[in-house]
Amino acid sequence: MKKHQERPEGIASDDYRMYVVIKYLTYLGITVHLSLIPFFFWLDYTVLAAFNVLSSAAWFIARLLNHQGKHTAAIILLITEVSLHTSLTLYYFGWHSGFQYYLMAGVPFLLFNHRMKTAPLLILSALLCILFMGLYALTAHQEYHFTYPVLIEGMNYANMATSFIALTVTSYYFRVASFTSEQQMALVANADLLTGLPNRRGMYGTLSAQHDLFTRKGTTFTLVLADIDHFKRINDTYGHTGGDYVLKGLARLLKGRLRQYDVVARWGGEEFLFLFPDTDAQDAMTVAEDLRKVVERHRFVFNDHTIYVSMTFGVALHTEHNSIDGTIKQADDALYQGKDEGRNRVVLAPHAVPHGKLFSKAANEV
Repeated sequence: MKKHQERPEGIASDDYRMYVVIKYLTYLGITVHLSLIPFFFWLDYTVLAAFNVLSSAAWFIARLLNHQGKHTAAIILLITEVSLHTSLTLYYFGWHSGFQYYLMAGVPFLLFNHRMKTAPLLILSALLCILFMGLYALTAHQEYHFTYPVLIEGMNYANMATSFIALTVTSYYFRVASFTSEQQMALVANADLLTGLPNRRGMYGTLSAQHDLFTRKGTTFTLVLADIDHFKRINDTYGHTGGDYVLKGLARLLKGRLRQYDVVARWGGEEFLFLFPDTDAQDAMTVAEDLRKVVERHRFVFNDHTIYVSMTFGVALHTEHNSIDGTIKQADDALYQGKDEGRNRVVLAPHAVPHGKLFSKAANEV
């Protein structure tokens, strides 16, 4: 499915489906009501023509309310307008003109409002049903005499078609918005909320795909595990807000120094895991050393305080005798070797640690 446009600023993620449905349905509603104005004037029904001017205004106002995030108010306004418009047009043209179909199209549109409680939704739906039956009782058996009887049949077909279009628009854009919302939820599930980087779950998916590529084509890749030196000291001195500020700044700084196809993830706490595809250990060491220097030179200014940060890096080349977990373990061992040797350095893992499985049980539970 084609990806839908991004959610506008000010529209809550759980309201996005309502926003999209109302947005595109108001296009249809405004178009229909504007076209009915000259049509009713031509038939010399000036009351209906004037009412459609008000109807067009109501749909335009509903569109503005929707854009402001007031989706429930927009829905109630549209349902009210449809009910009044249907009642008035059936009074003038009778049941066989087909304007009652809009009441049926309004029910699913009304039920898409997840902000409204169940009881009011059921009551409003029941009222639409009662109005539908009442209009049938009042107009279905009345005799109407028109100058152009064929126009009534034409209205009936036009209103049937427009009602089906309204249902199609409502269902289609709800489907599209639902798909987009599911994509966004999947992204959130695989992303770290603080830094915006992939989290451990998301990174494991990327590593699995890279391992498959390595198995099929022998494409070399290297993993680098990095840790902020003395991060607890930063939290103790500047509070967790200061620590979060440093983490977010580091995430931007590190990501900005990578190639387009490199990946960095927040591995946990103050640890970051890097994936360097098509990169041998020596090249990864060069990149890690560049990152180390960039971090060391950078100054984080938080509440008029300058925070100095350094990082230690452990580098491990993935080999055919190793698993992803094994390579991560190598990088972790090299990282802690660097910590023991004084921090703020890059250490290369000396050899592979064999593992029987691609991932450990703990990794799969992340």
